[in-house]
Amino acid sequence: AGTWCSVLPGIFFDYYGPKPTQAFGTVLLLAGYLLMAAAASGKFSVNIYTACIFGFMYGHGSSWMQTAAMASNTANTASQNRGKVIGLLLANFSLASGIYTQLYDVMFEGAQVGSYLLFCGAAMSLASTIAYPSIHLMERRPHETDMRLYFPVGVVTGVIVCAIILSTLVGGSSLIE
Repeated sequence: AGTWCSVLPGIFFDYYGPKPTQAFGTVLLLAGYLLMAAAASGKFSVNIYTACIFGFMYGHGSSWMQTAAMASNTANTASQNRGKVIGLLLANFSLASGIYTQLYDVMFEGAQVGSYLLFCGAAMSLASTIAYPSIHLMERRPHETDMRLYFPVGVVTGVIVCAIILSTLVGGSSLIE
């Protein structure tokens, strides 16, 4: 819930830029995950409506973070390469669900859901905090410089996709037997 509600983050980005947008998204995501993890661990009880609000918080926080990344990267890229940039960014955001699914299978199987939610909030907030210094709007670069940056990102994305598919197939075949 809230993940693709990017109108407000987009307006905020236009007024305040990428860093405040990223920071607000990180705080919102972390707060949502911490509250949901605490509720799932039994620290306090919540009704379904409150749980939905917590889920909206971390989903919408993710949307703010994605808006900051998407808008700043597309603004920093020459127009002839924007499609590639958007495609790579969306591929990497989409890969996160596969990566977190595999991490759950490896690290959290049999654990309480609260521990996994706490891990998700901490991991995503840490990644956002590490990336924070590099988020900015910059002067236009020549087309050739942009192109050199795409190949390594594309290769890494492809390797991650193959690893997720392979680990899913290997894990799935043991479930069939």
